[in-house]
Amino acid sequence: MRGVLAGVRPFLCRGIAVSVILGATLTCLSCGGGGDPALMRITVLPPTITVAGTPTIIYTAIGHYQNSQTTQDITNQVTWQTSTPSIVAFSDPTHPNYLIPTGAGCGSNIGVTASVAQNPSDPSSGQTVIGTASMSVQCGTGSGVDFGLSSNPTSLTASPGSQATYNISVLVKSGSPTIDLQVAGLPSGSTAAFSPSSVTGSSFSTLTITVGSGATAGTYHPRITGSDASGSLNLTVTLIVS
Repeated sequence: MRGVLAGVRPFLCRGIAVSVILGATLTCLSCGGGGDPALMRITVLPPTITVAGTPTIIYTAIGHYQNSQTTQDITNQVTWQTSTPSIVAFSDPTHPNYLIPTGAGCGSNIGVTASVAQNPSDPSSGQTVIGTASMSVQCGTGSGVDFGLSSNPTSLTASPGSQATYNISVLVKSGSPTIDLQVAGLPSGSTAAFSPSSVTGSSFSTLTITVGSGATAGTYHPRITGSDASGSLNLTVTLIVS
């Protein structure tokens, strides 16, 4: 019997040792694969925009991850900043992703950034991922008017005989004024139409430009004008005829 037990004891010890090693290995593998997926880059939406007046622009941050090969809305996880807070600033503590022009100036290619630690569980690691966008604030915005204008997109390319469509956003500051919309500065022989041509309160209108068949190739800057009892506001977009 002692001989049998002597043979069993080394076998049990070896089995326990193997189990311990396998358990430790699995634990390590689990730790390595169970952490936060690596955030590789951030897409900021809208990527570029032109505004006139003082409309509020709502930004979104989309995170792109390596490990899971997925995307995720991380708008509420990032820190929002602009390169010129004297002109535009994320100043609403309730909505950190709301960018509010102050009406104190104008400029183009104003930088908008969204940044966050690559590993949210260890922000002290020092690795930060940054997403960028840009915007332009029209000069002479007429801060006395009670509404703002913006366009998405701000630039389109169209060939003679085709159409270009801009989504115009009207955001009022107070009340429900009626804003009439017009556009000028079209390529030769081109026509344009708003749908609708006037809006009441904060709303949207679609601007469709039909490029004339004889239009000369080049870059044009149609000027959109919104008017109500408080005054007028201009917003310039870009149309490239190819």
